[in-house]
Amino acid sequence: MLIAMTASENRKYNRRRLREKHSELRAVLTDSKNMDPDVKRVWLEALRSGEYKQGTYTMCRVGSQGAYSFCCLGVLADECIDTDWCHTGESGTHRLGAGAPASSGALLSGTRLKELGLSPLAQDALANANDGGLRFSTIADAIEECL
Repeated sequence: MLIAMTASENRKYNRRRLREKHSELRAVLTDSKNMDPDVKRVWLEALRSGEYKQGTYTMCRVGSQGAYSFCCLGVLADECIDTDWCHTGESGTHRLGAGAPASSGALLSGTRLKELGLSPLAQDALANANDGGLRFSTIADAIEECL
């Protein structure tokens, strides 16, 4: 049996869910402290700059109007990896260009993670936080405090 929530109850539930996601992200990042400080600084500046529109479920997507959106990992790749984005043909998604070792549209390869000083576990937590509704500013705060 489904129970209908009031708008106020729904907002409270969503806030609690986002707080839980933030706590989970901080816990994983705290256990993954090995990021290159220069990469971290550039990434944080980009996440907080307002220049990137946040997207989900892929690192980079081009919408029907030609506007790009990025997940937090896409911002990291765009700022800190010397490569171009290439179109995958799937609903506007892009992946890192030919110069990048194997990567899907949603995650960085193990080689790239090692270069950037980010663990696979931290990458998964960041992707889940981004796709789960945490804003770039909240993700940046967790990265700054815990990585």
